[in-house]
Amino acid sequence: MPGPDPSRPWDHDMPSVCPQCGAHHEAMANTVNNDAPSNGDVNLCVVCKGISIFDDSVPTKLRYPTDDELTEINKDPRIQDLRSKMKVVDILLGPPKGDYFPDR
Repeated sequence: MPGPDPSRPWDHDMPSVCPQCGAHHEAMANTVNNDAPSNGDVNLCVVCKGISIFDDSVPTKLRYPTDDELTEINKDPRIQDLRSKMKVVDILLGPPKGDYFPDR
């Protein structure tokens, strides 16, 4: 597997599994800055657009948000904007390419 791409400093090699759809991801990208995700950061799955929370203590690195977290997240216009843009990309380019479900 190739290492990090220096031309994409926002990509971080961080294997994870979406708790919403079970998609396996090799990397995470930060849409705010180039930092790696940290505990409590919101994650949007590129496959299902589901919301999860980065949690380094969970083996899959992502967990379901609590009801309170989800209420706050859903109030954030940046999240809604990003989800809309991700859906447009899917319409224009088709669904994400890759083996997101290696167990199937």
